[in-house]
Amino acid sequence: MGCGPAGISAAVEAADNGCENVIIIEKIGTIGGTALISEGILSGYETHLAKKFDVHVTADECYDRMMELSNYRNDPELTRITAEKCGETIDWLMDVLKVPFEDEVVVN
Repeated sequence: MGCGPAGISAAVEAADNGCENVIIIEKIGTIGGTALISEGILSGYETHLAKKFDVHVTADECYDRMMELSNYRNDPELTRITAEKCGETIDWLMDVLKVPFEDEVVVN
């Protein structure tokens, strides 16, 4: 696995579930994966931050936006999974991995 958000998350989960030896191999000279392209901006719905600011977006709205931003080139099934999991993923990053997020919610 690479050293982007998915690879790092998978490595943490593997270690948390008893895997004693986890290795992450990154093909480029820095960590970050596709998050480098998005400059660390993540989409999510019903996250702790969104609820704090009374911002409500649905998984369907996230899906539609992801598809629109890709000019409908994303794989629909994978994009649906991403849309369904994005909110809980952000909360997991904050709660479990203690990834710092800006105390801000932007709705486009």
